[in-house]
Amino acid sequence: MSTVDRAADPAALLRRLVTNASVEELEYLHAMTAPDVSRARPLGDPAAAPLPADEAAALVEHSGLPQERSQQLATTLASPAQVRATAAAARLATLATLLRQTLDAGAAARLVGRHRSTITRAIQQQRLHAVHTGHGLRIPSWQFVDGGFLPGLDQVVRAIPSEVHPSTVEALMRTSLDELDGLTPIAWLASGGAPDPVADQVAALSAW
Repeated sequence: MSTVDRAADPAALLRRLVTNASVEELEYLHAMTAPDVSRARPLGDPAAAPLPADEAAALVEHSGLPQERSQQLATTLASPAQVRATAAAARLATLATLLRQTLDAGAAARLVGRHRSTITRAIQQQRLHAVHTGHGLRIPSWQFVDGGFLPGLDQVVRAIPSEVHPSTVEALMRTSLDELDGLTPIAWLASGGAPDPVADQVAALSAW
């Protein structure tokens, strides 16, 4: 990062851009970072074709960044190698967040003082939510409280839409909601609240 100050970190700029990018723009960024795309050159290959100026300009226009940052982003997008590197950094940041919010089966079993098979069986029976990552099966940690399973968890787990990202579910479960008397879903369930309104909130995530 010797040639780019921390405030203008390309990965941070790209994350801001992706928030407002269209499907086509995201597909381009994905293609530029895919390691198995035959037409993509190695990450640092200076001979790789740059993004056309008009496409780069369109991407920058959607970024909502100040002029100085927009110019820095345009320079970044003109280099396929830089695009792939910064996109990869963004994906890694997303994965890092997911890993920090989850446990593997062994850690979950130790947390609740049960055998690993108990955790596996709970996942299979949809009494415990788990997600697949490149690092294996991971279990979101919001499902555990006071060394045990969150009460009413099975009903909530069955309501989780398959297309919703685990971090979105995590955010909801830790957000105070008027529908739950100002409590977070976790606090509501832990205090003996009915799981139905929580399940309804979780199911509604598919409409976001």
